[in-house]
Amino acid sequence: TKVMPTVTPTDSPTPSPEPSPTKEPTPTPDHPVFTFINPPGNTILKGDKGTDFNGQYTDPGAVVYDSGLFHMYYNNLHGYPPKSVGIGYAVSEDGISWERVSQESILTISDLPFEAQSFNVTDVIVNREGTWMMYIQTRDEYGGKVPGRIGVATAPGAEGPWTFHPEPVLSPDPGAWDSFSIHRSCVVETDEGYNMYFIGYDEGATKPYIGLATSPDGITFTKYDDPDTTDEKFALSDPIITPKRFFLSDDTQLRYPNVFLTDEGWIMFYRTTEHSTQSKSQIHFATSEDGIHWKKGSFDPMLTFRDVGNFTVIWVATIEKVDDTYYLYME
Repeated sequence: TKVMPTVTPTDSPTPSPEPSPTKEPTPTPDHPVFTFINPPGNTILKGDKGTDFNGQYTDPGAVVYDSGLFHMYYNNLHGYPPKSVGIGYAVSEDGISWERVSQESILTISDLPFEAQSFNVTDVIVNREGTWMMYIQTRDEYGGKVPGRIGVATAPGAEGPWTFHPEPVLSPDPGAWDSFSIHRSCVVETDEGYNMYFIGYDEGATKPYIGLATSPDGITFTKYDDPDTTDEKFALSDPIITPKRFFLSDDTQLRYPNVFLTDEGWIMFYRTTEHSTQSKSQIHFATSEDGIHWKKGSFDPMLTFRDVGNFTVIWVATIEKVDDTYYLYME
């Protein structure tokens, strides 16, 4: 797992000292700029296939900042496709140097009250009442591309105890654009309730779209539906971002939406790859006035796999915002 903090620039141009006659000052971009931080050993947490607790692969899962401390709920994957997944917990004062709180999983598949093969943490928030809410995606079968649903667990504090809601809070709809699988949720609390952004796959798991569901309590969700669409796939609900709309091709794979509501409006970071492989992964940026209708950022992509040193692919990407700084964690 790597980390890249970024500071959101101001609206004014960046001053350039004594520009030459042949060069003009470069204006400050209207998007966050990521600066790579290279901690000791090139990683902040590392998997270890030789232990029962630390999996062969470790992905950042969810990071949340609360009361002056960063909390990471990371996924320990034992192989891929994972035969099992354990949820680890680590803390940090600066978001860069991390300490594992326990050498045991805080949650495993045995804690899930409904049937699944395994599950991953995808987001954790602390709502306005102080309740910690952990959103997970299930893997309902063993394999690569498999059906999945979204579940939620709540806790009074960062260290639990965590209690799962007895049923999934969001599931695929047969025959719809998300009929095969729903995963990788990101939840934002608003004045009206909660917005959940998620990835939905159609049958065959070939076309991932970004969807939206809203909830008054963070548990009972209703998918966004555009009443003007007539296609049978979109009779019950509609995606808010499709590959073809942003990239002119259905072959682009959309994954890992990270969404924030700021004073200037909504911001979304998301990852893409080419076709159904993980090749040529990139981090993109989009903005919205209402959280439903989105437009691509003017500087795109923001980050590619070539920018992260000796890594060949950006796998999982998780982002947390603290004041004016975005922290990007990557597997």
